[in-house]
Amino acid sequence: MTDWYGRRASWWVPLEAAARRRLGPALSHQHILDPSCYTGQCEILVYRIEALEVVGDPEPVDVTIRFHKLPPYNTYGLAPEDYPRVFAKPGGISKHRMPTTARCACGCRWTRRSAGGPTTRGCSNSSS
Repeated sequence: MTDWYGRRASWWVPLEAAARRRLGPALSHQHILDPSCYTGQCEILVYRIEALEVVGDPEPVDVTIRFHKLPPYNTYGLAPEDYPRVFAKPGGISKHRMPTTARCACGCRWTRRSAGGPTTRGCSNSSS
């Protein structure tokens, strides 16, 4: 098995600890293998957040965040850990929606706090 950030405790433990402090039991995770991948190298770390309260949305939103070992999508020059797929309200209308129904990183991106540290989401503007 090759080294992958999603299996490295030094990467996921700080990320998950910070998320659990904020989200509590609403956060769950699992490691999965992409069933359409035959190489065995298509691991995905999936986080789910149930009933996330979002400013401006009257109803809580279920969110899925997928960190891919080998992303089947364009990461626009970013490392896979810096460009996860975020899904919320599939089929909903949003200026941040990508053609695949994933939420876009328009104005927002996942960045590492320090070299080799956990990935965190940061927005470059308040309209995102």
